[in-house]
Amino acid sequence: MTSPWALKIANSHVQRATKVRTLAGIMAAYDGEHLWLKGESRDAATSVLLASIADGPVFDVLAPNLLVPSGDAVPTETLPDLSWQPLRDLVQLSLPNAAVPFGRIRKARLQLVRSETVRPAEVLICERSSFVSWAGTAAEIRLHACRFAVQRSGRPDETTMVVVKGNPLPAIAGRLFWLSGNVAIPLGFEWSPAVDEATVRDVLLRSREDAKRSTLVIWQAPSKDHPTGCLDFVAETDFVLASRTNVRASSGGKQF
Repeated sequence: MTSPWALKIANSHVQRATKVRTLAGIMAAYDGEHLWLKGESRDAATSVLLASIADGPVFDVLAPNLLVPSGDAVPTETLPDLSWQPLRDLVQLSLPNAAVPFGRIRKARLQLVRSETVRPAEVLICERSSFVSWAGTAAEIRLHACRFAVQRSGRPDETTMVVVKGNPLPAIAGRLFWLSGNVAIPLGFEWSPAVDEATVRDVLLRSREDAKRSTLVIWQAPSKDHPTGCLDFVAETDFVLASRTNVRASSGGKQF
């Protein structure tokens, strides 16, 4: 469809707009009670997505700014005269532990939510002692399917943990994660709002100035102490092949 369109979202539902935040050409403005979105064209897939976020119908825009619910022929509203700006600038994402600020820019909290989607586990965090025991008897083909990095604990009484990437992963106790690009998410969770992986990485990496694009971001599951989860960052250079020699030498591994 090539006709201009518009829709409105109640302020209480503004986080829905993040679903289309990366689409090109969408302009946005607030009228006090609603966030208005408009664009010059939309295809069938975009039309379905727009309908899923709108409070009310998606409108076709007719000159001069008459709004006709899609599929109808009679205008029901007029597009308000507002200060329009790109949606990406007006609606931004915030870090999981960030507070919502004052001001005209509205921020949608990026968070982990429960999910029933079945995804393969590709990252494991386990105790180093368990990983060493497994590596001592595992077949070479299983070892070479994995790479690992050691977490250097800050105190002598803390358990040293290992991050393992691979497919298949070792069948040992630990916390399992699925991967989207270089973002590791706990099994049974997904991020919300539903934005693309590149946007999620950009938001999460804001809290780590020295992190590179190749850094693995591990988003830990929410807990009593960290209700929005917490983040770990593992540089790509910290991972080594899971050979028996490397595992035995892992007491000298790098900290992440």
